[in-house]
Amino acid sequence: MLYKATELVPSDQVNAANKDLSEGTMEHYVDGQQIYMFGGSFENGFRMLVLVIARESGPPAIGIRLHDAEDNEVCSTGCLSEPLDQDYDFEYDGHVYRYTIERAAIEHLTDEMIAAYVAAGGFRCLHCGCDDMNQGRMQTHEGDAWCKVTCCACNASWRDQYKLTAVEPIDAPTMHVPPESET
Repeated sequence: MLYKATELVPSDQVNAANKDLSEGTMEHYVDGQQIYMFGGSFENGFRMLVLVIARESGPPAIGIRLHDAEDNEVCSTGCLSEPLDQDYDFEYDGHVYRYTIERAAIEHLTDEMIAAYVAAGGFRCLHCGCDDMNQGRMQTHEGDAWCKVTCCACNASWRDQYKLTAVEPIDAPTMHVPPESET
């Protein structure tokens, strides 16, 4: 039998965990220390924990633990790699337990979140952290420019706004332009 559980985790928590997993910035943690913990329960009372754990050498690791209905750990594994938001499967006693971490899109943005998006160059969705976004046609008016951006994962959309800050010459003119005629 297949048991399934899904947890919606705020995208900023998933992003932080994935960043720590990929960059290995764990020097302020003790080896074996739990940094992040996520978990879900199954209909038979079992539950699965997904842990991000600091390691003495190298980047942190993802560890998975399956607990029975009496909260006894029945199996575990470790040293899995990123990304955090994926399916985790365990086979135990003839059953498959699938725990899924999904990013929960953030509905209300703060000024700090918008400032961080701008500072990072706008390459991840403001709401869910996905990097699969479509950018619309650039529009301009009196020195301002903007374009609509839509996230392909959570369907959020917003406008990236631009200001002209500099000019970099590329090619010199190759033709002379006659003066405009008076009408």
